[in-house]
Amino acid sequence: MRSIKRRIILLLILLVSNFFVWNAVYYYSQEEFTKVCFLDVGQGSAVFIKTEKNQQILIDGGPDKKILEKLSSEMPFWDHTIDLIILTHPQKDHIYGLLEVLKNYQVKNILWTGAKTDTSLFKQWQNLIKEEGANVKIADQGLKIYLTNNAYLSILWPAQDFLQDIKEINDTSIVSKFYSYQDTILFTGDITDKIEYNLIDQRINLDSDILQIPHHGSRYSSSDPFLSVVSPSLAVISAGKNNKYKFPHQEVLERLKKYDIKVLSTINEGDICLIQKKKKPFFLLSPMELKED
Repeated sequence: MRSIKRRIILLLILLVSNFFVWNAVYYYSQEEFTKVCFLDVGQGSAVFIKTEKNQQILIDGGPDKKILEKLSSEMPFWDHTIDLIILTHPQKDHIYGLLEVLKNYQVKNILWTGAKTDTSLFKQWQNLIKEEGANVKIADQGLKIYLTNNAYLSILWPAQDFLQDIKEINDTSIVSKFYSYQDTILFTGDITDKIEYNLIDQRINLDSDILQIPHHGSRYSSSDPFLSVVSPSLAVISAGKNNKYKFPHQEVLERLKKYDIKVLSTINEGDICLIQKKKKPFFLLSPMELKED
């Protein structure tokens, strides 16, 4: 009887060990991939990036705890470390999920603008980033965050010199451009056309392959001049089904159609994940495309 029990225990130990080993092998065999996921977090925004060196970056966290479920599907179950979180601006549909991340993950680096609001969520944010003990950096125009030899984030907005003069909290949003090999993705937070025109007037290089549509598809963003200058082949809209704001607005969809820009939204697609194999362009992650590749 004891011999049988020992064999069963040994078998269980081997099964568990193999599970951990194969999970580790699978995860770290993905090093040659860069992955960018626009997560379906309802009416809000959250973007998860995994570099080819397995660095994990989260831009915004959505309006509730759903981000924890999303991260658990994108990261190995044993991994509770995130290299960098970025808060574009302190509104509920962007900040709430990051509070949950700070409570449940070890965060190494935090980037935000320093823009303040008088809300309980913002007070929690201030307390949690102090408790986290992470390296906290204030975003400023011109800052570059080097992730690997082939990938970095360039901060295009805000310019700290002008931040105190901005009354609309959406316009304090971090605008960043992700460079990975020859491909670029423009992340825009909730900026309005006022900041779009500002960036154009500054002659900042906005040209990008993929554009995260500003402010979930609000009619007050994604202006004609902005879309013309960015000139993306793909636009991604982060918004929730049947949201009260009726995002994305029809005017925005019509403008995107006019510029012949392919559009995907989390409303219709759920999570939208893009994969890049080293020097190859990003491609949309789907079972069919993975099989063909």
